[in-house]
Amino acid sequence: MDKNRIQIIITSILIIILIFTWANSIKTIKKKIATNKAAVQAYKDTIPNPSSSMPSKSSDKVSSWVRDPFSGKTYISMRKSESVSKALTLAGIIWDKDKPAALINDRIVNVGDRIGGNTVVSIKNDRVLLNDGTNDFELKIGH
Repeated sequence: MDKNRIQIIITSILIIILIFTWANSIKTIKKKIATNKAAVQAYKDTIPNPSSSMPSKSSDKVSSWVRDPFSGKTYISMRKSESVSKALTLAGIIWDKDKPAALINDRIVNVGDRIGGNTVVSIKNDRVLLNDGTNDFELKIGH
């Protein structure tokens, strides 16, 4: 066989391999596109409709839409409204360096206790720091 004929055979074989590889990559791309379309549709189904009003599960909570930055999913967040935190009244603080306590709504609480759906984060000699699950807020005597 002469050199030109060998080159034509090798070139033909390489072109056939190229065509098969290209066809398989197109199939893979089509599968990815179909998967992405399904994911986009699933995501669109989770996005709230801005024209509809959000249902409120109870009168003392405010609902809002939040998006998880890691998964991209959208959830309804139920957080306490400001009126609930104002319903808590700090009557006094029992100051002890090792184990402080506070009198909130006629109940003695320590750090880590829960009252009215809030967790006591810290007790200082003039204020109490509470957390409602998303935000920290302070209670001061007489406020």
